[in-house]
Amino acid sequence: MKTVKSDDLQSHSEKVFSEGAHICHIYNDDEERTKTMANFFMNGLSEGNRILCIVDKLTPHDIRGEIKNLGVDIDALENDFITLDNETAYTPNGNFDPDSVLTNIGVFSNQARGDGYSGLHVSGDMDWVLRSNISNSMLMEYETKVYDSMKLTPCTAICEYDARKFNGSLIMDILSVHPLMMVRGQVIRNPYFILPKDFMAQYNARKN
Repeated sequence: MKTVKSDDLQSHSEKVFSEGAHICHIYNDDEERTKTMANFFMNGLSEGNRILCIVDKLTPHDIRGEIKNLGVDIDALENDFITLDNETAYTPNGNFDPDSVLTNIGVFSNQARGDGYSGLHVSGDMDWVLRSNISNSMLMEYETKVYDSMKLTPCTAICEYDARKFNGSLIMDILSVHPLMMVRGQVIRNPYFILPKDFMAQYNARKN
């Protein structure tokens, strides 16, 4: 395992992302999104974490290039930075099973610890949802389970949603179940957060 020294962060944010954090990143600018995610990964690397990047629209080449622009030889960190496509991560058998997805992330997290890393930083590009047949209810079930899973799994997760593609009401629901949100590259407490069990009770009542 190789680690990135804190000095390599240069002028970028030195915000420490706490273990078990569940962060929502809603963006509407691709350049800002790429830079924000590169910074998120850089923080993870500097803290001795392994990175798991689940890609859709943003390719591994894109994000690796941005990290290189920050002055880090990402090619030398092959085992530190793992990418998966969305099909492998979310629908390996053609079906979306939230519990299986989170179990697999837990396996990655345990493997990272076993390999000597401090933990796991994982990102999920959720654009794939728009091309799938999963319902909004299933998506919300998944997001609430991510919150619960992060309490048990030594990793930090960030879920990425493109505000230009998802409708406003769904975006607000998604935001509601993330205790933290990314705003202009900084992680802040989400003032709209609702405990998942309370949110799902309200959500199901709205649907009935």
